Amino acid sequence: MANRTKSEQRLNELQTASKTKIKNNKALRGSKIKVVAIDFDGVIAKYDGWKGESVVGEPLKGIKNFLLALSNDNAFIVVHTARSKKVVSDYMAYNNLTYNQITNEKLKDVSVFIDDRAYGFHPSDLESPKEFAKLVLNFKPYWDI
Repeated sequence: MANRTKSEQRLNELQTASKTKIKNNKALRGSKIKVVAIDFDGVIAKYDGWKGESVVGEPLKGIKNFLLALSNDNAFIVVHTARSKKVVSDYMAYNNLTYNQITNEKLKDVSVFIDDRAYGFHPSDLESPKEFAKLVLNFKPYWDI
């Protein structure tokens, strides 16, 4: 066991993590595996507003290759959604999209969140609170511009 390659060690870390939920996962702490939380609607699936639980857009162009690239680089991919896990799981399987976990809970130990409604916050934003508030209140996702 002491002679395992780095690739084998990473694979073992991913397999251990896959068997548990990231929510309270201590297996990834201290490891070099990046946990990437990706919003479902608007990042994985085309989205232009809520139309119902089972009304889901086509996969966005390039998302399959992006998820594959993350996976090939040993990222632990968490799909974050407000939809039911079953709807998203079925969608991901049908479209042959790579992921490790689906959740609708806020996660700990996430390296990065990718979301169409996110603002990339920096503490310096608070130096001009009125301007920052205006920026936030006027924010629109790409599909609502």
